[in-house]
Amino acid sequence: MKRRSLITNSIIGGLSLTLMSKAFAGEFEHKEFGDWIEIPDTGGLSYKMVWTDGKNLARFFKLPPDHKFAHKHPKGEYTFIVKGCINIDDVMYVEGDDMYMPPGSCHAGYTLKTHECIVFTFHREEIIPLNPDNGCQ
Repeated sequence: MKRRSLITNSIIGGLSLTLMSKAFAGEFEHKEFGDWIEIPDTGGLSYKMVWTDGKNLARFFKLPPDHKFAHKHPKGEYTFIVKGCINIDDVMYVEGDDMYMPPGSCHAGYTLKTHECIVFTFHREEIIPLNPDNGCQ
């Protein structure tokens, strides 16, 4: 299993840190801001909205321990690992790591059996969920 190294000097990375700091300071207003909302039929996956303009979304996701997932990104997605670790496509991402999934990409992964993982995501439009048992097939 590979480990992804941190990308420290990316423009997108700076954007995520700016959005996260503003979110924690309460500078964004959204009807769902501050509430963790569980997504039905996902095995405990929940999110907290930070910001949206109707097309772009910035939000936190909380993935419970031993959680499997697969989804497609029609418009791409930037992800920053806030807490814990997550395995995506056989690469282990840990707290502080970030990644970019280009438009049309798909990925599958899981969290460890003993720890939840919190990620910050910035993406255009919604993602398309897939059956985690089939991965991206």
